[in-house]
Amino acid sequence: MTDPADDLWGRGDYPAMARRLEPAAALVAGGAGPGRGRFALDVAAGTGSVALRLADAGWRVTATDGSAHLVALGEQATDHEIQEVEWLRADLAAQPCPDASQDLVTSSFGLIFAADPVAAMAEVARVLTPAGRLALTSWTDDGHMAGMTEAMAAYLPAPGGAHRPRRWGSPSFLEELLAPRFLDVRIDTHTLPWTFPSAAAGRRWLERTSPAHLGAMALAGEHAEEMMDAVEEHLAGYADRFGRVEVAAEFRLVRAQRVP
Repeated sequence: MTDPADDLWGRGDYPAMARRLEPAAALVAGGAGPGRGRFALDVAAGTGSVALRLADAGWRVTATDGSAHLVALGEQATDHEIQEVEWLRADLAAQPCPDASQDLVTSSFGLIFAADPVAAMAEVARVLTPAGRLALTSWTDDGHMAGMTEAMAAYLPAPGGAHRPRRWGSPSFLEELLAPRFLDVRIDTHTLPWTFPSAAAGRRWLERTSPAHLGAMALAGEHAEEMMDAVEEHLAGYADRFGRVEVAAEFRLVRAQRVP
């Protein structure tokens, strides 16, 4: 039986997508400071963009992901480095760490895919030490990625339950989600550059690379071509007079401290 996580995240070329997201990963890890042997958990770690930076800064890092495919890629990406990263497969709401064992939990565009955000955040709080820290990123609920999601939505089944990544871009949703277990919540907005020679080139890159877009195309079925036409039209809205697409994709950087 095919695993749903591997079916999705095994599509396309996730390492190429991860390279586009590197500046956000650098912000997540950079704000953590030196580890000095303390423990960090990187949740939905992808190919290890955050995990490796933390290890380089002296953190003792466990990286988890729900996809065996991505765990294997992460192990390949980090096994040649001096600093070690332990890779484990885990559901977002069931992390393989003891209670109060982690000084830091990070997630770069990963926790936003939790089917149950409340359960996922409860799990983050469980593994954090008293006064431990959380750092995560999410796309804004009103920027480029939200617009692309809207362009695709007409061709896709409605998302069920709480599994709506766009919610994580709302400051009010984030504050409500974190309030029961975290204090000193800070939400900053940053931008990530996405550039393509043209809207058509951007579309082709997404169709070749992006697991999310390839998964959506499968869901759209006979309407996949129309959906990607809508994506291309969305990208064209960011084109200059020469046709070059330059997007400053906004995202939230969220930092918080576990209630002692």
